[in-house]
Amino acid sequence: MRRNLILIGLLGALLSVGLAVSATGVAADPASTTTTTTTTTNTPTNTPTNTVVPPTNTPTNTPTNTVVPPTNTPTRTPTNTATPTATPNPFDGCTPGYWKQEQHLDSWTGYTPGQKISAVFTVPASLTLKGKWLGDYTLLQGLNFRGGNSTSGKAEILLRAAIAAILNAAHPDVDYPLTVDAIDDGVNDALASLNKMAITALAQWLDTYNNYGCPLN
Repeated sequence: MRRNLILIGLLGALLSVGLAVSATGVAADPASTTTTTTTTTNTPTNTPTNTVVPPTNTPTNTPTNTVVPPTNTPTRTPTNTATPTATPNPFDGCTPGYWKQEQHLDSWTGYTPGQKISAVFTVPASLTLKGKWLGDYTLLQGLNFRGGNSTSGKAEILLRAAIAAILNAAHPDVDYPLTVDAIDDGVNDALASLNKMAITALAQWLDTYNNYGCPLN
């Protein structure tokens, strides 16, 4: 009876332990009181999250239509420049080269090629060429005078132009700007002065008139 009671107690104890094991899932060792505890740890996992990133407004270099004002570049406009035109000379004049040519000797009027210079002009005795007085040369020879830097040489230049001027003024078909008397008086005064500047100036003046253009032949 006593053994039955002890057995019943042991069975009750085992039953209690079995129930405990059933509850914990670990078999209990009747000889050991060590309890194994199973702990469940919730370890956080790196779960990707959908993070909403706001759009970034990055400035874009957008070409702009810049209005460039027009530049007024000055344009060179050709101007009508008045070109001076030579006024036709109303006068005539033949050169010494014309009057000394043999084929033009028949154009001499009022004078002859062999006539002495002294018969037309008053020539000072000091004016000579190769030791010969200039007044002693003929008009035709005078048209071939070469001239020089001395006073006599300047006188040669004046007499060459003066002989042509006299022949121009004496010809009826040559409209010369000076008369025979005016030429004669001017040449005589210049030679009498023995002034090279005065002699040269009159020679240049007559030479200009002698180149106006010859209407003869």
